Amino acid sequence: MENNRVKLQDTTTEAVTKMVEGNPGALHVSMELLGKEFGFVHYLKLDDYGIYGCRIWMCYRDLCGSNIGELYNLLKNNSLQEAIKEKCRQDEGFAMEWEYYKSKERG
Repeated sequence: MENNRVKLQDTTTEAVTKMVEGNPGALHVSMELLGKEFGFVHYLKLDDYGIYGCRIWMCYRDLCGSNIGELYNLLKNNSLQEAIKEKCRQDEGFAMEWEYYKSKERG
């Protein structure tokens, strides 16, 4: 994707710093994902999808019920975006929070 924040020359630390936007929950999720097999490859899909900071935490907490394995599988199977769309259709509160944090993300 053209607007990805993570660049090829970024170190893992630089990539995570760009992705988490200072959110401790997002940092926790990031460290968990990076510990999985091929975790960095799947983690970078969040950047492809434009998911940063609080929304990383929302994917883990609200979408996946704090189950890192479920989030990992959604990323691995390229089904995270569809799962988010479905959650937004089913849960108006989630949808409102998702859009709020999307509008607050740093460019």
